[in-house]
Amino acid sequence: LGAFEADIAVHAAIARRFGSYKLSLHSGSDKFSIYEIAARHTRGSVHLKTAGTSYLEALRAVAQVSPDLFRAVYTFA
Repeated sequence: LGAFEADIAVHAAIARRFGSYKLSLHSGSDKFSIYEIAARHTRGSVHLKTAGTSYLEALRAVAQVSPDLFRAVYTFA
């Protein structure tokens, strides 16, 4: 994580220099530990890509908690 944090700090500084540029990261096997580090260094200007299984699990949780929201997401998709 230390090497990742050093790298993301450099990339985030470069992105800020170019204005509203947003970094896009794929965490591999959903290494959630990088999310806070990426958000902090990019000041929230980051797109985190996740594995499809994480997306499906999130949708399942939404469907259980808020069926109306799930239907809205499904309709939009």
